[in-house]
Amino acid sequence: MAEKTRFDIFSKLGGALNNPTHSDLTVIVEDTTFYAHKVILDLYTPYFTEVIKGNAEEVEQNVEELEQKVEEVEISVEEVEQESVEEVEKAIVEEVEEIVEEVEEEMMGRSVGRTNGDVVMISEHSIGAVRGFLEYCYTGGYRDDGAHPAFHPTSDIGLDKAARIPATPPNGTLHLRVHSLADMLDVPELKELATMKLQEHLETRWAEGFVDLVKEVYNTTSSFRDKDFREVVVRSAFMHLDEHLKVEEFDNLMGDVGEFSAALVRLLKVGQQGSAGPTHLCIFCKVACGWQCRKCGTCY
Repeated sequence: MAEKTRFDIFSKLGGALNNPTHSDLTVIVEDTTFYAHKVILDLYTPYFTEVIKGNAEEVEQNVEELEQKVEEVEISVEEVEQESVEEVEKAIVEEVEEIVEEVEEEMMGRSVGRTNGDVVMISEHSIGAVRGFLEYCYTGGYRDDGAHPAFHPTSDIGLDKAARIPATPPNGTLHLRVHSLADMLDVPELKELATMKLQEHLETRWAEGFVDLVKEVYNTTSSFRDKDFREVVVRSAFMHLDEHLKVEEFDNLMGDVGEFSAALVRLLKVGQQGSAGPTHLCIFCKVACGWQCRKCGTCY
């Protein structure tokens, strides 16, 4: 009964996903707008609340700067005498418009987390990553293909039809990008989910775009903080190494990404030693294991 109640709550909460009704927070990524609710996002991360709170001072400062610049628009008495009143008014309007545009561009062009009222603009993460994060907050998970009705073009909740969700990358980079955003927002549970989803993806789609995936993983993750995530691609390479070695791009990858090559060599050494080899902590069941996890079956 309790499980059914939990499911019903998530089901009803999912109806608020990307729904402008009662939304008090707008998240903008590139040309796409997402509708959210502060109280829901705050359950997972304090990031949005802190950004909005800090933005009040920034807006006040921008207004003061704008007023100061407007005061600097001075037209001398001599100029007024030489020009018509209409021309003077036009010159003032044009100057003020330029100042306003300058301030707006300054605010819009800033990095992740800058806001304008209840609007948060995210410029360093993908649309798919933000979509995945929001879906997780409202449903407890996220779909690999972005097919949730709230993001579908046929949705009837009044979304802007000009802003469409792009296709999901076929090689698993969606999970990498969700993982990166979760790291920035400090949502460890979502990082773990993205890691598990990447593993599931590579179990059946291990060849498609694998080289590009590995490059992006090692270019955007930390060897210390994201070790579990990196291990997923290393294990996948190990499991299908014979097939990968037939591809020239993979051979080049081994030379280009030294950290990946070193991790793969270490895993090969463990594989040669078999079950008697050194033990590791399985990232999924947290049990020390050697060649194969005794609890979940994950191969090393």
